Amino acid sequence: MNHRTLLPLLSFGLLAACGSKIVTPTTEDSAAFEPADGGGNADGQDGNTDGGGDGGTDGNDGNDGADGSDGSTDGGSDGSTDGGSDGGSDGGSGSDLDGVYTGGFVGSFTSSDGSIADTCSGTVVVDINTASSIPILSNVSCAWGGLMAALDPAPAFSFDGRIESDGSTVGGSVTIPTVALTTTWSGTVSGDTISGSYAGSGLALGLLDITYDGSFTASR
Repeated sequence: MNHRTLLPLLSFGLLAACGSKIVTPTTEDSAAFEPADGGGNADGQDGNTDGGGDGGTDGNDGNDGADGSDGSTDGGSDGSTDGGSDGGSDGGSGSDLDGVYTGGFVGSFTSSDGSIADTCSGTVVVDINTASSIPILSNVSCAWGGLMAALDPAPAFSFDGRIESDGSTVGGSVTIPTVALTTTWSGTVSGDTISGSYAGSGLALGLLDITYDGSFTASR
């Protein structure tokens, strides 16, 4: 099958793939508390003496309340020290990997019979956000250099992925447009550089057996 026969088939395949309540005392109640004689005043003096003295002494012994200095000291210092230092150290440090990386991308494929081969070269933008459910997202802007340019002049390659627990191994899935295939990629991230690659084989648009590969390197 030559490329003149394959191109219409690939074009058709591409189009098909893209769809207490208060008591007030009465007069009688008040009278019951009026002193009957001078002895009442004397008792009243005792009441003033005992009540005042005891009340004053016990009340001033509210030095126990002043011992609330313990509350001020402990609450203030512990709260300031623990809350401030722990909060500052543990929170908001972010990830050293977060950022936007830009670089180059190359992707190619070849039909099993060798009749069609093409390469897409361009740029890649990789966005790493370790707080996101998908930490790695990227998009490619490239152009086919041969026959595929007529079928897909602006192929939308894209990568997404994750960062493994070792902090340097990365990988995920890559969409290969034009031939409507999705495969996996793997790579590394270190310092200010991330790189990745993929390779495999498949049935392009359900019509043509191909082998494919691609790679990218980007820095921030």
